[in-house]
Amino acid sequence: MVNVTDKKQFQERGKNMVCEIVEELKSEAIVIALSGDKINVTGDENRIKEILPRIHKHKGEIIRDLKLEKIQEWLFSIEEPEEFHHLVLDKCRNDPEAMAYFMKHVNGEFK
Repeated sequence: MVNVTDKKQFQERGKNMVCEIVEELKSEAIVIALSGDKINVTGDENRIKEILPRIHKHKGEIIRDLKLEKIQEWLFSIEEPEEFHHLVLDKCRNDPEAMAYFMKHVNGEFK
């Protein structure tokens, strides 16, 4: 049985791994972008081949993080006070319907 502390540490380690992958790619001038529910990766083909298994392993988390990044960019674009961003982002992390709703805003489906 996993206690709550161990579970939180495990989840944090997973989140950090995803952040590390995305930041690592960005630092190497490899572009990782979201297209619907697919990840597009462009740049050094040899490096992409090397890191592709890690991307596949964490695909869901990477997609979630890229969506959260887009939502935060949108929040800045509508001049939502930064101190409230965490409320929206936390809601989206925990509620797929909230994520879908805010992604519609990001994609300009609501005017």
